[in-house]
Amino acid sequence: MRKKFVPILLVLLVGLLLIVGACKSKADGDSPEAVYTQAALTAEALLTKRAVDSGEEEPAPTATPTEIADSTATPRTATATLRPETEEEPSNTATTAPGSCTLAASFVKDVTIDDGTQLRPGEAFTKTWQVMNAGTCTWGSGYTLFFLSGDQMSAPASVSLSSGIDVAPGTLINISVDLVAPVEPGEYRGDFKFKDASGKVFGINPNAAGSVYVKIAVVAATPTPTTAPTATPTVTVEATAEDSLP
Repeated sequence: MRKKFVPILLVLLVGLLLIVGACKSKADGDSPEAVYTQAALTAEALLTKRAVDSGEEEPAPTATPTEIADSTATPRTATATLRPETEEEPSNTATTAPGSCTLAASFVKDVTIDDGTQLRPGEAFTKTWQVMNAGTCTWGSGYTLFFLSGDQMSAPASVSLSSGIDVAPGTLINISVDLVAPVEPGEYRGDFKFKDASGKVFGINPNAAGSVYVKIAVVAATPTPTTAPTATPTVTVEATAEDSLP
């Protein structure tokens, strides 16, 4: 019975405090919110005291669950850095053709037009080299000599090496190219290399890296002096008639 009476008494007490506080706030100029706050605090204190007197324990505050950080590490994705491929240095060895044979040529001599040969402007000429098949591949159909660099001098893009005849390793052949001297005086040079049927390029010794070339000097034509004919003197003989004596 006492337990039921106490809450009713507290409610009445809180209501009385609110009425008294409201009246007092008008006299003192306090805001109603301050009065309500004071009444609430008083009621809370009385309830706490009642709980202690009755031997009831205050309910323990409910623990707010704390988020536990996920300890699992996020896997890191390794990023591969692509590096540009390093260009290989050109080999100083002879070119290896399919079938494990070696492509190489060897210069023997200039058959025509030695280096520095003087030609007239626009003069047509034929350059011939003698070379040897210095590799282990047989030069057959599709093997060519092609213009590489320098002064082309009206040379064709390429000429055949074999002319329908297979050139075995160690064989000497003559290769000719028809050219035309430039019209301006000066020194000119054109370089040529070899190519197999699949397009692999090779040259002459050393190490099949060199080229065969033609080198000429164009000189202006020297005018031939013209000698004027010498006049032959003409001798005129006049006969004088003498008077005869009587």
